[in-house]
Amino acid sequence: MNIAFITDSDKLSGGVKQLYYNMLGLKERKNNIFLVCKKNADIEEISKNYVTESMNIDFSKKLKSGIRVADKFREWNIDIIHSFHNKGHKLAVISKIFYGKPKLFVNRGVTFLPHNLLFYHNPLVDGFIVNSSSVKKVLKSILIPDRKISVIYNAYDPSDNNFHNKSEIVIDESKVNICAIVSDSKWKAPDNIFKTFNKLKYKDLAFHIIGDIDKTKYAGLIDNDQMDKFVFWGKRKDVPDILKKMDIFVHLPRSGDSLPNIIIEAFDASLPIVASDVGGISEIVVDTKGGFIVKSISNAVEKISLLINDKNKRGYMGKFNSNLVKHFSLNKKIDLLLECYNGKNIVQNIYSE
Repeated sequence: MNIAFITDSDKLSGGVKQLYYNMLGLKERKNNIFLVCKKNADIEEISKNYVTESMNIDFSKKLKSGIRVADKFREWNIDIIHSFHNKGHKLAVISKIFYGKPKLFVNRGVTFLPHNLLFYHNPLVDGFIVNSSSVKKVLKSILIPDRKISVIYNAYDPSDNNFHNKSEIVIDESKVNICAIVSDSKWKAPDNIFKTFNKLKYKDLAFHIIGDIDKTKYAGLIDNDQMDKFVFWGKRKDVPDILKKMDIFVHLPRSGDSLPNIIIEAFDASLPIVASDVGGISEIVVDTKGGFIVKSISNAVEKISLLINDKNKRGYMGKFNSNLVKHFSLNKKIDLLLECYNGKNIVQNIYSE
């Protein structure tokens, strides 16, 4: 098949990581891969070995760019269009008005209500591919038919060096090392992380913060006697190696998150998880076996405290999670994607397989 991916994202986000994995896996199955993206988008550089041809367009010029893309799809003889991110979805629909042959699948990986309902209810969309049942529930709430929504969970490929650089990490292993990935995005709720960690007054703790944030914004949330426990790593490409040195992973978004890639990476590092009951997180974190699903900061403090004080429980839960990683294989995701492209409605039950 000739498969075209469209995204307006120019950074290596979680959604772009899954787009890249799709390209990689589909190319290995002898499909021809094409890409439409912004000029100088990161995805174009890292996928160049898998893409037959790419096209750079201006997503702000919807009609003009849509016509150009349709002409290119005709030239490429595209069978499947798979769009990522809102502007990508809009452009995909417009292109199909002018070249109707390909099937169009819209990817959705957040639990926010879509604002561009005209594009979501457009009959030119053949199907939606979502990464959790929680996103499917959101789409059904805006009257997207059940038969058009396929649930296919994220894949994880620890061997890929485009996202995961290897490095030697040195930390103080005499402490209990607790890790969180944060960003300044309001719905990612970095304040929840700092408020929670600040309440953990135990000795011999280290709080590891990974992400490109302005830490001065959160200084007021940290007591003076807690400040020296924080380690700020900044933005990293060796996150899996950092995680392997940790004891507990904490993820406390406020809303929006459907299925964070980082939780699967924490599974692979054999870490227990303490995470918010947001989106599809509770679909993959098995409460009381692989960690704890929490509903408040005080609840998070309680469960992290339990893990701080019980090394055996940390070990048991981490081992449980490491055994879950096989369910997120790229081969399995590609099997399901191809079935979906060929007309089958997929509802993956991640741990029953």
